[in-house]
Amino acid sequence: MENKEFDTIIVGGSYAGLSAAMALGRSLRSVLIIDSGLSCNRQTPHSHNFLT
Repeated sequence: MENKEFDTIIVGGSYAGLSAAMALGRSLRSVLIIDSGLSCNRQTPHSHNFLT
């Protein structure tokens, strides 16, 4: 397996993580996104307009 160096590693592929990856990608930085694929609010899929 080949070793690859990344400029940035982002943990979590939700809105903030993907937004950061897009900005870094536009800056020609190498980015690795690590995500489990599970939604953070999978326990409450029908909660809307709930301020925390």
